[in-house]
Amino acid sequence: MMHIDISPNISTIKSKHLAFIAARRISVKKGRTKNREMSLVAKLDVFEKKYKNRYSKFPSKLSKEFLKDLDDVVVGNFSRLEELKLKYDCLHISKSILSKRKHNKYEKFLISMGKEILEFMGYDSFCEDSANWCSRKFIDLLKVSTCPYCNAQYIYVSSNNEGIKPQIDHFFPKAENPIFSCSVYNMVPSCYNCNHLKADKEWPLFNPYVCGFDNNAVFRITVKDKEQDDIDKIILRKNFYGNIKLFLKVDCEGVEKIKINHARMAFKLDESYNCFQAELVDLIKRLQKCNKIKGENISKILGSKEEIKSLLLGIPLGAETKNYLFKKLKEDFWKKFYK
Repeated sequence: MMHIDISPNISTIKSKHLAFIAARRISVKKGRTKNREMSLVAKLDVFEKKYKNRYSKFPSKLSKEFLKDLDDVVVGNFSRLEELKLKYDCLHISKSILSKRKHNKYEKFLISMGKEILEFMGYDSFCEDSANWCSRKFIDLLKVSTCPYCNAQYIYVSSNNEGIKPQIDHFFPKAENPIFSCSVYNMVPSCYNCNHLKADKEWPLFNPYVCGFDNNAVFRITVKDKEQDDIDKIILRKNFYGNIKLFLKVDCEGVEKIKINHARMAFKLDESYNCFQAELVDLIKRLQKCNKIKGENISKILGSKEEIKSLLLGIPLGAETKNYLFKKLKEDFWKKFYK
């Protein structure tokens, strides 16, 4: 999992996204007389009157409190979203309720209110390409070129309104957490595979806007199920494919270890990376050749260590600091096997 550095354009993203939500608040849905904010307030007030006693913790004056926190819900950082998730647990719709075929009055009202919140937040409208502010322009400002969950697929966004753009994963699933359906730090651009593998499950994972795996988990290789410490001793034969495997070696404990292992399961990282046998063998060959010819001559020909690294690992020139394809795998191998 790779980190998304949102900081370079966060001011622009926040101002545009707050303006989008502000417009939603005063707009009127077709067929209604009240604006969206008034309609939501009425729904929240009825919910508080009818069902407040069902909860051990319930925000006093729910609608006013929610509107007071709305800016944080929309553009607050991830730690703030975690706080708000606990505070507004009463607005969470459990998967067990959503999966039912028949609902009691309370469940029907909760689901109805969730739809009201989703409509108010306007995620569907945000996904419509427009001249103002939309998901395409949000993703473009993030400058994310590869899926942060797997780092094995490119995700592109074109300037053309009818062109391609990546999918958006909701870190906290929007069906269960409608208040975060259009929250900046809850919308993670991702590839098709990762978005659908994670689906609506609320896994305990690292949020890409906060951090990636870094050195807490590193890619290593096995040959016939035995971990390899010396890449130069690996003999590549014609029938070699299938005998070599990648795996993520976890080097931490506690919550970090749990989150990494859940990411491995959620996105099937070990399994999916082992589909890239050709890329793996190519990387091994590059490192083996690099180790053999390393010395003064290679430095004279290729230049600095960073230039050697870029050329011999097949890193796109000029992309050393960006999240290029297989960046973590290549970085981990370079640190471990470059001699």
